Amino acid sequence: MKKLLLLGFCLLILSACNKGTDSHLLNYVKENLKDNKGSLKLSAYKDVNWNTMYVLGPYTSTKQLDGVLKPYQKEILATGVDTDDQICLVMLFNDKTLVSQCLFDRKTIDFERITRFVANAKIKPISKDSANFNYKIPKPYAPYVLE
Repeated sequence: MKKLLLLGFCLLILSACNKGTDSHLLNYVKENLKDNKGSLKLSAYKDVNWNTMYVLGPYTSTKQLDGVLKPYQKEILATGVDTDDQICLVMLFNDKTLVSQCLFDRKTIDFERITRFVANAKIKPISKDSANFNYKIPKPYAPYVLE
């Protein structure tokens, strides 16, 4: 019985962790979407030094990870993006070094349509200069869908 209680307590503690989500990036995106200008200029995000972005959509498989993402496989899987259809993971890199990552709940901000693939089904990186996305101003209670 003690082991079961200890296991339950450990699971509770682990579920409370934020899984490495960058609150600055989340706040930046939320604030820019509130402006309702129809365009999110993620390229202007300057809290970290970055030059490449990856967007991992729901059910991302480890087979889709390229050479830059493979070393971060453990961190990616810890977010649940491989099993959850309600989240997208945005990862910012400076060359091949992860400098920021943020989970976005698709019920409020949906990055899925931004996910791109190269010919061999690997996730395609997005350059900082290209990290500007359009969106339609949502109806009440609908998510922002970035395109």
